[in-house]
Amino acid sequence: MLQSTTYYWRVRPNNTLCTGVYGNAFQFQTGQINCATSTSTNIPVTISTGAPSTVNSTLSIASGVTIADVNAYVRINHSYVEDLTVTLISPAGTEIQLLSGVCGDLNNINATFDDGGATLVCAGGAPVVTGTIKPSQSLSALNGESSTGTWTLRVQDAVQGDGGSIQQWNLNICSVGPALGLDTPEALTFSVYPNPSNGFFTIQSDKVTSAKVDVMVYDMQGRTIFNRSFDGEGAFRQDIRLDNAQAGVYLLSLNDGGRKTVKRIVVE
Repeated sequence: MLQSTTYYWRVRPNNTLCTGVYGNAFQFQTGQINCATSTSTNIPVTISTGAPSTVNSTLSIASGVTIADVNAYVRINHSYVEDLTVTLISPAGTEIQLLSGVCGDLNNINATFDDGGATLVCAGGAPVVTGTIKPSQSLSALNGESSTGTWTLRVQDAVQGDGGSIQQWNLNICSVGPALGLDTPEALTFSVYPNPSNGFFTIQSDKVTSAKVDVMVYDMQGRTIFNRSFDGEGAFRQDIRLDNAQAGVYLLSLNDGGRKTVKRIVVE
């Protein structure tokens, strides 16, 4: 579906024996996808060559949105990338592992993590992790959370002897606005009496807004047996006579130029 577009829908019953008439029209509007990138200023962060360690870099978003999609760009210089586990932590505390224990003794990460990316294939040179790739765990787990607050990029180095630093990282966060909305039009209300009838009945409504009211009657095979237009606006009262209508169930449709209501009537 297109963004910021209004779509209309309606329902018509249909089976092997008959086809009914369309009911009231409804509408909904798709939202506009808005994306913005926030970049961490808490860099560089050193990853020690000494004992195994865990380091954090933070990114603060003062006024965020409800997340519909998020991608993470990460650039880390480190020899022996296999030593690393890289995790993104949301302000709500949700942890998403981006990668862990990959690409052996090769060096450096310069990649965008995106659920729609390619499966990681270790490159031959440095950076060994590059391009737009799928994270180890899906970032869609963050959808619906607020982006407001402090995000953390956590790097765990499991082995001593190799080190490096978090050089750069950012988040591209998308939201949908305005929110998807459903609009149900005001129903055209009317009464029918008597019902059941002998084919002669009265339609009455106090809320007709159009200068013309279309009245149609269908049998259960979808065939039109009555179709006339009457003057409308304000209070509406009209006697209807169905000549030669056989006993059975029928569908009575009223349309005042934008609002349509269908009721079942019975002829005895």
